[in-house]
Amino acid sequence: MSLPVGLEFVKKTEWRFDKKQGKVKRYSLKDKNEHLREMLVVAKNNHIKYKYIMTDSWYFNAENINFIKSEMGKDFIMGYKATTHLFLSIENRD
Repeated sequence: MSLPVGLEFVKKTEWRFDKKQGKVKRYSLKDKNEHLREMLVVAKNNHIKYKYIMTDSWYFNAENINFIKSEMGKDFIMGYKATTHLFLSIENRD
């Protein structure tokens, strides 16, 4: 069973000039990955019992994976883009 336990709306409170688009745009002080990690800490502090953390490809990066494995002590199920290169060990990376 999959059950969402956290929801965070992105609050874009700051303004910044986007050189690519040539206009001023709103942005958030925290990125989506910081929000994810904060929600996981809250779930842990609330003693929610679970085995896996499931996300989509938006959250597939080394920092989140390392946080989930080392800080949370959990396994994960994540989507990833076909253009992503996966290495199961440092030796396989070269």
